[in-house]
Amino acid sequence: MVCVIFTNLTNPAFASQDAKILQSQEMSGSVQGYPIWRGSVPTEVSIPVSYAGSTKPCGNLIFNIEAVAPSSELLNRATGIDVDFEIWSNSGAKIGSAWLYSGSWNPVSTTNQVKISLCDDNSYGTHTLLIKNKRTISTTGLLSRYLEDKMTSQITITKPAPLPKAPGKLNYSWSTGKFTFKAPTGSVTGYEVLLATSLAGVNPPKKNGTVTNNQFEEMQVVKQIPSSIFTLSKSEISEFIPELNSMVLIQVRALNNEGNGPIGMGLYFSVKDVQKSFKK
Repeated sequence: MVCVIFTNLTNPAFASQDAKILQSQEMSGSVQGYPIWRGSVPTEVSIPVSYAGSTKPCGNLIFNIEAVAPSSELLNRATGIDVDFEIWSNSGAKIGSAWLYSGSWNPVSTTNQVKISLCDDNSYGTHTLLIKNKRTISTTGLLSRYLEDKMTSQITITKPAPLPKAPGKLNYSWSTGKFTFKAPTGSVTGYEVLLATSLAGVNPPKKNGTVTNNQFEEMQVVKQIPSSIFTLSKSEISEFIPELNSMVLIQVRALNNEGNGPIGMGLYFSVKDVQKSFKK
C-alpha cells in the first residue's frame, strides 16, 4: 500500500458560467384577468465572477415559463402578446432583461425559455424583477392599442461559495480497518469515496514504489460519508467492480453546495491485501 501520485485539473482563469437558481416562487402573468403565462420565477441565484480578479459576472439567468394563452394569439405578429422581464437595481441601473414576443414564443410547445444576460457591475445584491405583460388588441399598422399589467418580485444575486479544497493524504489502519484523512478548510457538506481497479496487465510496483492515476480505470463514486473517518468493505467494492485486476485505488474528495472539489491523495492496495484484510 503506497500513496498515489496524481494531478489535479484547475479551473481556467476565464470561466464564464450561467447562474444557478437557488430559490424560486410560483407566479403567473395576465392582462386584466386574461391569463398569459405561469411558472417558477427565480428569487435567489448565484453566479461566479467572469474571471479571476473581476468584480462582475458574465453569464445568463435561464428559466422556463409555461404559456397559457393560445398560440394563435401569442404568435400573431399584428396583435400578439409580449412579456418583458427586467432586473433593476435600487440605484436605478438596469442589470439585465429578456423579451418574449410574437416572433420568440415557442411555436411547438407551451414551454418557453427566458434568458436574462447578467454582465453588469451592479449585478450582485437584491434587486427588483419587473415583469410587464402586454396584449395588443388592435392595430392599424401604424398605431396599436394595447393593454398592459405590471408585476414585481425581489431577486437576490450572489457569488457562490468557493469549491472545497482537496482533502489531506488518505491513511489506513491495518488494526482497525479505518481510513482517515485531514479535512480541508472552508465550507464542506460531506465527502465522496471513489474507487478504481488497475488496468489489465498493470502489476503492483515493488516495495515503496508509487503508482499514478493513469494506471487505473475510471474512478467511480462508491459512497458519500459525513466525516473524515470511514470504512470500506469487500462487498462495497465488489458491488461497483465485480472483477478486480491486480490493484484497487481509493481516493476521497470534498463536497459543498456548489459542487465537488479536487480529489485528494489516495492509497492503492493489491487485490490480495483487499481479500485478506478488508471486512466482508
